[in-house]
Amino acid sequence: MEINIDLEKAEKIFAPEKETILKKLSRTTEKYPLTKDVLVLLAGVGFLSLAVLMPGLAKLAASAARQERGNFRRRLKRLEQRKLVKISYDVKGEPVVEITQNGLQQALHYKFEEMEIKKPRKWDGKWRVVIFDVPEGKKRLRDRLREKLKALGFYSLNKSVFVHPFPCFDEIEFIRQVFLVGGEVTYLVAEKIENDPHLLTWFGLKRN
Repeated sequence: MEINIDLEKAEKIFAPEKETILKKLSRTTEKYPLTKDVLVLLAGVGFLSLAVLMPGLAKLAASAARQERGNFRRRLKRLEQRKLVKISYDVKGEPVVEITQNGLQQALHYKFEEMEIKKPRKWDGKWRVVIFDVPEGKKRLRDRLREKLKALGFYSLNKSVFVHPFPCFDEIEFIRQVFLVGGEVTYLVAEKIENDPHLLTWFGLKRN
């Protein structure tokens, strides 16, 4: 499935993960960052130098650092051959890695598959309602949308109305971008849903 989204929007989507991945890279005991981390990080900033992608090089002896740098360059070259990144060089001859549209697609797929709705420490008592009206001619798309909402923990009031207790506007906005259904999906915040005890039971919640 191709995800149609531009880099500016992608940077906003991945920005919250940028610092997390940078901290992970600084603490990792692995020789190289995972392909997933490289692509997700690049999706959040556009391009990076090798020094940022491999902060551990500074801790190595010069000979070991040269070897690891060479190994990682070859790995990046393979990503470039797969058209996931584009490599250029700065004035010092150091590689600068830039994500391509194909790489952005892959990063978005990682994000889409791992997306989850975070549970706050305290429920605010409101319901998040997602209503969609996808034409019959897009039945496969409509079914995939339902499957994704269910995977995120939504309760189905009917085939086109889903409910969740926790804030999830950003997640729904991302789904809109993925499925290209911006005008066909509506996100509502409801103070109360009539006869909602079964929803409270379903989500394991209690009202104060």
